[in-house]
Amino acid sequence: MTKLAAYMDASEPRVTQAEFGKRVGADQSTVSQWCRGDRRPGLGHALAIERETGGAVPAAYWTTITTTAEAAKPRRARQRRAV
Repeated sequence: MTKLAAYMDASEPRVTQAEFGKRVGADQSTVSQWCRGDRRPGLGHALAIERETGGAVPAAYWTTITTTAEAAKPRRARQRRAV
């Protein structure tokens, strides 16, 4: 669960993904992907999310998460080179 999903679940009154999307300029399916951690918002949306949440979900947060797509990629074995 991302910070955005937690924020939306805890908000009173509860805000829908569609309503939140309208507030930040995105559609419901995009907000859903952000909430699931399937994708990160671009800088403009990240800043809009920070403003809309009053800083509860800072723009910098999105640089620290690994999306589900990234997590599914196998890591390449790294070889050390002798210097």
